[in-house]
Amino acid sequence: MRRLLAVHLAGAGLAVDEAEDGAELLARLRAGGDGYALLVTDVHMPRLSGLEAIRRAGEAARVPTIVVTSFGDDEVHRKAEAMGALAVLDKPFDFDAFMAAVRGALPGLDGA
Repeated sequence: MRRLLAVHLAGAGLAVDEAEDGAELLARLRAGGDGYALLVTDVHMPRLSGLEAIRRAGEAARVPTIVVTSFGDDEVHRKAEAMGALAVLDKPFDFDAFMAAVRGALPGLDGA
């Protein structure tokens, strides 16, 4: 899923930086999270959840965020939204809905 989304986002003209697991995501956010225009993360990832990585990164993770999950119960949605997620998409999600969320987060990306 990560690779598929990365390919589509790159095809829309976006520079994409991928993290293979939550620990790598946390490290990247701490190293330069303020340089990201958008964060797309899964909730369940190896080594550390996406939500836990965002929580631990603190201010470094204050970028527009879209959360995707296979476990989209109300509690997951509430937690993600409380952390500032612009959208929480349950898998399998409609790709057009995903791109609409991306365009909502990045208004200059009209044609994607």
